[in-house]
Order: sequence, then C-alpha cells, then structure tokens
Amino acid sequence: MQKIAKPGEAPNYRPAENSNASCQTCFYFGKYANGSGYCNQYKFSAREAFTCDGFTPSAQKSASVSHSGPFLKGRYS
Repeated sequence: MQKIAKPGEAPNYRPAENSNASCQTCFYFGKYANGSGYCNQYKFSAREAFTCDGFTPSAQKSASVSHSGPFLKGRYS
C-alpha cells in the first residue's frame, strides 16, 4: 500500500531552480481551474514553481505508472 505523504514528506520539496524541472512540468502534477495544483504521486496540494526529488518529467510516461487521484494528466490542464 502506498503511503499518502504530507507536503513536508515529499522528498526534498523545495522551490525549483529550473522551471523545466518543476511541479508544473511533472507527470504527476494536475492543475485546478483556480490555479492551485495537486501532486498525484505524494497526494498533496503542490505549487507549480516547486519541485522534489520525486520529479518525473511529463514526457516520461510509461505503462507501469498509474494515477489514482483527482487528475489524469491533460484532462484538466
């Protein structure tokens, strides 16, 4: 069973130094219409301009990765 993380439990969650490696470009990030976002990997509200050591580029999709959160990449983007 996957543990649901709190923002402080996402590995090394911090402001991103590079926008190309930030939550907004992560495979697991979904964006609400109001501009806030959600991390499907660690299950918490995330900020676009932040990142963590679990960052996965959105182009790196594979059949072994599945989402079980309020977003499927691209559906609400």
